[in-house]
Amino acid sequence: MGEFFFSLPINNFNIWQDYGRSDDDQRHRVAFDGIVNLPRGFQLSGSLQYYSALPFNVTTGANTIQGATARPVSPDGSVVGRNTGQGFDFFTVNTRISRTFRIHERLKVDTVAEGFNALNHRNDMIPNGTFGPGAYPANPLPSLGAATAVGDTRTLQFAVRLSF
Repeated sequence: MGEFFFSLPINNFNIWQDYGRSDDDQRHRVAFDGIVNLPRGFQLSGSLQYYSALPFNVTTGANTIQGATARPVSPDGSVVGRNTGQGFDFFTVNTRISRTFRIHERLKVDTVAEGFNALNHRNDMIPNGTFGPGAYPANPLPSLGAATAVGDTRTLQFAVRLSF
């Protein structure tokens, strides 16, 4: 996404060219968790998570003399700010239903069914930050900002535990 903490400035004589959003500048983060006891000993639980997009650096694909990733230059001659790109939001709903069956005084069976990303929402990850050598902002590469990875799809998990 962005550059790691304590990375080299793009210009040692003008550190203000590196002024911009933090790598961890996430504007919104929401999480809800809950448990409901159902009839016949069943227990339903779940979580909902939403995170707004993190920023990323728009780069040219080349390095500066200092070894830092080069950012495009705008028509007025200024370097494009650090972390000006906007990544992707993240959303997922996880569910779980469980029940314990008592077989004998000292013997019980726990059953569990879990669903991760139960709504099978596509979560794009890691945007391509390479603008390319074209004139900024008019001629970016077509892949600028495109996802280079995708989060996990719906996953179901079943378990049985015998306790004695």
